[in-house]
Amino acid sequence: MTTQSKLGEIYKRVLLIEDNSEICEFYKDFFDSEGLSIDIFNQIPWDQNELTDSYDILICDWLVGVQSSQLWLTDLYDNCKLPDVTLVSTGMFGVEDEISHLPVKVIYKPFDFEYLKKVIVQYNQF
Repeated sequence: MTTQSKLGEIYKRVLLIEDNSEICEFYKDFFDSEGLSIDIFNQIPWDQNELTDSYDILICDWLVGVQSSQLWLTDLYDNCKLPDVTLVSTGMFGVEDEISHLPVKVIYKPFDFEYLKKVIVQYNQF
């Protein structure tokens, strides 16, 4: 897949965990333009039964409210529910050290959506 292709040609569903509604709208517009369906949670869905669909991509803000997503991501990983493409978005440095045990990539804010698309396309090549 190239960055000229639509992400929707490969992936089908995105789960976004983000507490800022304005940022959610930017993600929604981007993924809609890429032909992907997106579900948005404004808080960490601790009850894994809330995650009824399978997702190809998970983008999770590092801090959702005042809560770090580290424990939730670890729980998903331990229960084999972590999507193949999992990104943590943050403006804080040093996050990689806290989640080095997880198969996730960190993307630093601010970023543009062309960069996000490049990271998703090249995800398994890192």
